[in-house]
Amino acid sequence: PGGGRADASGAKPLHQDAAFMIEILLRVYTDALGDVNNPFAAAPAPAPAAQEDPFGMGGEGGAEGGVHDARTAPDPAMVALEKSKTAPGAPGSAHSRAALLTAVQVNGTLSFLVSDVLENSTANSVMDPASLKVHSVDLLKLLSKDPGFGDLFALTLDQLPAWKKYSTQDHSLFITGTQQTADYFLTDGGAKDRKLLTSGP
Repeated sequence: PGGGRADASGAKPLHQDAAFMIEILLRVYTDALGDVNNPFAAAPAPAPAAQEDPFGMGGEGGAEGGVHDARTAPDPAMVALEKSKTAPGAPGSAHSRAALLTAVQVNGTLSFLVSDVLENSTANSVMDPASLKVHSVDLLKLLSKDPGFGDLFALTLDQLPAWKKYSTQDHSLFITGTQQTADYFLTDGGAKDRKLLTSGP
């Protein structure tokens, strides 16, 4: 949610209503992902790997020469990628969940939310900057809880140094009671040039 030219730091100015836009995204993904906090939402264990071939005769799933090195742990990124393709969603998740989460990964949404929203130097100039940060962090944490894609997203976030500042903090503390009850649908979005029916010429 932005536009205009980048400032001296390279960040594009955020739209005045960026907090509202991120809140809408949070609501969409909350509905689509279902009950990710359900203790039974964990994906089933992956299928066991192919058995080693002790004679090196080669075989299905075998490494070069058909021998596996049992001391080598599987690559977490490959495990997470495979899990994203096979694990079902949480209870109550939408049929479109996989498509929505694939779009998150393909479009670089995680990096955008951290680098271009949370770390944006113009974030304090939007309407309700505290909500902007809270909803962005909540959305990132929600995405990381998905039984299928969550591990993949968590690995991606771990590669973003700036995420460490936000991942362990409770940002809801930054929203005051007034801000928590604000309903963007009942406001004019903070527009400077209001065009109301009661306005004169």
